[in-house]
Amino acid sequence: MSKIIEINVLGRDFQINCPDGEEESLMQSVNHLNQKVNQLKDSGVVGFDRILLMASLNIINESSNQNPDNLIQLKLVQEKLNNFDKILDQALSQH
Repeated sequence: MSKIIEINVLGRDFQINCPDGEEESLMQSVNHLNQKVNQLKDSGVVGFDRILLMASLNIINESSNQNPDNLIQLKLVQEKLNNFDKILDQALSQH
């Protein structure tokens, strides 16, 4: 089963479908994404889409440069980013 979790990125609220037992992991991922987003904002990067894209690429790059044993974790992060991208597209199309 899964449930809807509300997250906030760049001051925008999103509802994310999250499998049971994965809530803490999802929130850790959101917190990490928000840290990267804030670093980019502080460095002068502007635009919601641009900031999210660059933050996501930075996270993927960091993950891929780590120990190859973390490839499974990288795949999970990529899947979560893909899901997040779909949700963002849906949310943005509604505004």
